[in-house]
Amino acid sequence: DLHDTPVTPGAFDDEPTITRSVEIVHRAVDKAIEGGIPPERVVIGGFSQGAALAFISTLRYSQRLGGCVMLSGWPPFVNTEPIAQSANAKTDFFIAHGLSDSVVSAECAQMTAEALSAAGVPARMRLYPGMAHSSCGAEMADLGRFLEDVLPP
Repeated sequence: DLHDTPVTPGAFDDEPTITRSVEIVHRAVDKAIEGGIPPERVVIGGFSQGAALAFISTLRYSQRLGGCVMLSGWPPFVNTEPIAQSANAKTDFFIAHGLSDSVVSAECAQMTAEALSAAGVPARMRLYPGMAHSSCGAEMADLGRFLEDVLPP
């Protein structure tokens, strides 16, 4: 749950709840891989809290994945997570955020991109003027291009 809005860099991270949620995401990814989907064709993504979960789930996954999508989210544990040591330290991240978001500050997108870049993780950040805590056509078009790049035929 969100404790305060807007969410800003350095917001409270509920370690026990996030860790349980990461385990659920990891089980879903494991099941997809066991079903025959190669890990490099798996992209974890989400919006808002789901984006925060996608960020940490990707970084904590034991195999390299195809990508991570963060729409209007924030990076939990960004100051303590050993990003450069992750199996996904070379996995592409797509970070998108509206500049008029009053629920999750756009500063969170900047913080995410900076932390990933500092660790050598490829990150594409896109900011959308006038977009609130929602989505827009330009964002979806950019997301489509990202997915085409990380999941080639």
